[in-house]
Amino acid sequence: MPKSSLIVPAQSGRMVPIRAGEPVRIIDREGAQVADVFAACADNLDEWLSASNTRGANWRLFPKLGGAFVSTS
Repeated sequence: MPKSSLIVPAQSGRMVPIRAGEPVRIIDREGAQVADVFAACADNLDEWLSASNTRGANWRLFPKLGGAFVSTS
């Protein structure tokens, strides 16, 4: 699978299609910024990334490196 990168300038956002199971790495290049991530299912916009379901599935406030993120479904 080819790797690609996208730099998102501060105070802006981008929408990027990702296939199911495809890994994503988000890096804060400046080292002190906050990054917000929102994900939705392209086939069903009623399904999106759920922070509360993710916490429950991982039994921790933040997933460990390689941990799973969970949707509303």
